[in-house]
Amino acid sequence: MKTHKKIGRKTFLISILSFLLSAVSVFLLPMVKGKEDGSLTSIEILIGSLFWLGIILGVFLFYLTWRFIRNDSQYIELKKEHKPAVWAFFSTRFGRIVDIAFLLSVFLVVVSNI
Repeated sequence: MKTHKKIGRKTFLISILSFLLSAVSVFLLPMVKGKEDGSLTSIEILIGSLFWLGIILGVFLFYLTWRFIRNDSQYIELKKEHKPAVWAFFSTRFGRIVDIAFLLSVFLVVVSNI
């Protein structure tokens, strides 16, 4: 069971790096100058490929991570004891602060667009 946990940890870290690759590729796009006729340059194609490769690889490795740790006793206990954060609204002191800031920002965005 320990080896499953180690493999799960490694696949999780690689999936995080894959998602990071996708995020970095988005920030690289404004630095690329396109052609006048609207065709794609090889750098644009490479950056687009890195974006999609990062997303696909990240999702696949995250699924593999779940497959490796889903039968681990610590994961099962954690799953029984804790709710996902999205369902634990206002449950902790820090959560109350963040949730109030979130609601305030949503309210300001809605009001500013009216």
